[in-house]
Amino acid sequence: MEIGNIPKNEVERIQTLHDYKILDTDFEKQYDEIVNLVSYICDTPIAVISLVDTSRQWFKAKVGLESRETNRDIAFCAHAINLPDTLIVNDALKDERFYDNPLVTQDPNIRFYAGAQLKAKSGHVLGALCAIDKKPRELNQKQLDALKVLSNQVITMLELRKSNIELEKQAHLLNNKNETNKKLFRIISHDLRSPFHSILGLSEILCEDLNELSNTEIKALAQNIEETARDSFELVENLLNWSMHKSELKETNFQDISLSMLFQKLVSVLGGVTTKKGIRIVTNLDDNSHIFADYNIIYSAFQNIITNAIKFTPKDGTITISCINIDNSTIVKIEDTGIGLNQQDIDELLSENGKCSTGGTSGEKGTGLGFSIAKDFILSSGGKINIDSEKFKGTSVIVSFT
Repeated sequence: MEIGNIPKNEVERIQTLHDYKILDTDFEKQYDEIVNLVSYICDTPIAVISLVDTSRQWFKAKVGLESRETNRDIAFCAHAINLPDTLIVNDALKDERFYDNPLVTQDPNIRFYAGAQLKAKSGHVLGALCAIDKKPRELNQKQLDALKVLSNQVITMLELRKSNIELEKQAHLLNNKNETNKKLFRIISHDLRSPFHSILGLSEILCEDLNELSNTEIKALAQNIEETARDSFELVENLLNWSMHKSELKETNFQDISLSMLFQKLVSVLGGVTTKKGIRIVTNLDDNSHIFADYNIIYSAFQNIITNAIKFTPKDGTITISCINIDNSTIVKIEDTGIGLNQQDIDELLSENGKCSTGGTSGEKGTGLGFSIAKDFILSSGGKINIDSEKFKGTSVIVSFT
């Protein structure tokens, strides 16, 4: 039996793993769903999220196994973390590295193993997402692609978890600050929902239509998931920086912002949500439309406005985003074909501390903070905001900068 080599960057790798504060935590639904999905897609009785610690491999999630951890010396994943790509063992009894391994000769009697690396943002490999069988077999290309996509999903979840831990630390430090700071942390929670739902929407498409998708379509979905996850993580970092500024720990960073590029990014980030709901976004963007403001604030403001438009627009509806220059003003209009607002709701939303919490057209839940956040951020950036709407005839949100 061969023991997996110790990576050259082992000290840094272990520190990175421990920084996630994930080891020895309880089972969590979102991770359990990943291994169940792996078991289903790869048609294997066993699937695990394995994290390789100093002397053990520990399972954050598992299906088909009793043990929560094993000795690192006998772990297949200890080999997987040293490879540039997925470790495939089609028949462990015929592999000189594993034929006499206790995990092969005894329970769980491993014969087949496929482990896709869990590579952190730092580049360190934390472990592997594994599909395991008790009989020799192979995976087809679609199954291998899906395994890699889901391994990236695990890393996205770990990164978001790590960011949330850091945000909680900040929240604790700022616990006695004013109401503005308290509201800011609610903003962070609110803004994270949409891109994460986008990731889940694309993952559901991958799972439900796997057998009908071509390799090109699978790779396109994987790329979309990766881009949305990366932008989501960037959003967390940006909002964390903004929270530091609101706590007088960091200066506002005013810069020239291309609204055309900003909206192109937002449409991409929210693509999973709109695709799942069957909503089409049409853009009419003037490339010459620029404003001078803090990018993080403006991005968050418009994300909330568009997210609300998606929430209150029925399936197969349309959202139109236009951006034009008139005289010395830059005007942005976000128009939907949704359920609309009555005048009382409009007046409440535009009032100083107003908010309106209503369920979306597909049962989406909300805090009622979205428009309030957007309005505050637009006003703090020197802009103006207004609403033009009629019940059952859609809503237009008009934002202007001079």
